[in-house]
Amino acid sequence: MTGEAFFEVTKDHAHPFIIYGGGVITKVWGTSFRIRAYQEAATEVSVVTGKVSVKIPDNDKSEVMLLPTQKVTYQLAGDYLKRDKEKPASSMRIWQKTTLVFDNVSLKDVLIKLDKQYGMHIRTDDKELSNYSLNADFTGQNLPAILDMIENSLNVSYTMDDTDVILYRNKPLTNQ
Repeated sequence: MTGEAFFEVTKDHAHPFIIYGGGVITKVWGTSFRIRAYQEAATEVSVVTGKVSVKIPDNDKSEVMLLPTQKVTYQLAGDYLKRDKEKPASSMRIWQKTTLVFDNVSLKDVLIKLDKQYGMHIRTDDKELSNYSLNADFTGQNLPAILDMIENSLNVSYTMDDTDVILYRNKPLTNQ
């Protein structure tokens, strides 16, 4: 694997899910996690739920077990794995599932709640869009899924850059 991907994998000890990429082998034990494996950059594996093990090929002693909110970085130059003691950045929080229900709430207030829940800066500069009333049940959803639902329901688009999300209108809205 090369690039960045987020996975949600169901536990199946008889058929482990294994990913080869970025100079490491990641074995999944039923979890949700992200791998960043770009050429000529340190590889990162971060866990949201469950657990994964990460090791350097042909070096079983290098194996590191990761639990939720833990991250390991593979340093190609030194050929070693470094477990980070800090919790992963808020970029991982967006994958945590939550339950939020809104009944006739302005999009502006929905975005404020999403800001607090995910540690992001989510906004729109469109006043008419901000005042649009939303009825929504986001049970068991993560931020990308919630943004996709808002996108489809309100005919809007969004851009996400690190911790900033901006919603903008595709076509004029009619408040029903």
